[in-house]
Amino acid sequence: FLTGVSLQRLKAHQSGLIYGKGLYWAAAYLLFNYIVPDFSAKFLASSLILAITTISLAYTLPHVSHRLLNGTDISYGVYIYHGIILNILVQFNYLNNVYYLFMLFIATYVMAFLSWTFIEKPILRRKRKTINTENIQTIPIKSLAAE
Repeated sequence: FLTGVSLQRLKAHQSGLIYGKGLYWAAAYLLFNYIVPDFSAKFLASSLILAITTISLAYTLPHVSHRLLNGTDISYGVYIYHGIILNILVQFNYLNNVYYLFMLFIATYVMAFLSWTFIEKPILRRKRKTINTENIQTIPIKSLAAE
C-alpha cells in the first residue's frame, strides 16, 4: 500500500518506463516469481514489482475502464467484497479448482456492481457538498499540552 502511495506521489505513472508498459511489467512480475529462486528479500522485491505492475496496468489502457464500466465506480466494492468471497471459498475448501477462481472474479464484480448501484451511488447523490476544511478550527499543540 505504501509503495503504491509513494509511486502516486512521485507521479511514477508519467514515467516512460511505466506509462503504457503494463503487459511488460506483468510479464516481468510473473517471470520474477517463477524463475528467481526464493531468498530472504524476494518477497520485498516481488511486492515492489507488483506495485509498479499495478500502476502501469492502470495507465496502459486508461480509456478501457471507462468503456467497460461507463462511469460505474466499482473499485471500493471490489476491495470490500473480494475478501469476503475469498474467505467463503477458503472456508469450504474450494481453492483446488480453477473454476472457483472464475467464480471468485464473477461474484466479486457482481457484488461490487450491486453495491455501487444500490448503496454507494444513491448515498453519493444525497451528499450535497464535501467537507469544507476552511471553517475547521485547529487547536495549537501548545494549548493541549497546557491542559
